[in-house]
Amino acid sequence: MHNCTIISGRNLNKLGADLEIIDFERKGNVIRFYLGKNGGQWGDDWNDRPYECNAGIVYNDYVTAYVDVAISFDCLVLEPCDGVLNSQYSKEDMIERNVPCIVIVPAELANNSYNESFHYWSACVHGVYRVYFGDKLSEFNQVL
Repeated sequence: MHNCTIISGRNLNKLGADLEIIDFERKGNVIRFYLGKNGGQWGDDWNDRPYECNAGIVYNDYVTAYVDVAISFDCLVLEPCDGVLNSQYSKEDMIERNVPCIVIVPAELANNSYNESFHYWSACVHGVYRVYFGDKLSEFNQVL
């Protein structure tokens, strides 16, 4: 897919193969991934649904580093709240890997559809990349 660029980060010298995605923030096609160890992290109201109206960012105590990733403008970047009024997910669901936090749809697929729903694209079998809490940054970089 090679449509992403790491544009900035904090503590990038600490980035190692074992760092996992533990939270995210998205602005358009730019995503800030917070990195650490998945499973024990927490933030304000992480057990509340919908996450997009309730949950805060992961508490700093759990964050080893973060990285900002820019995805190609032509790709579609979605999170669970896209395409619905209120998502049915909490950040706790993401910790448990019940739902991806981000879905990236390559331009060649996105340009052939008017659908911009997370649920539609997250169910696609081929060609769509799903990012889960617990994914290692090194794995993410290999795919993109």
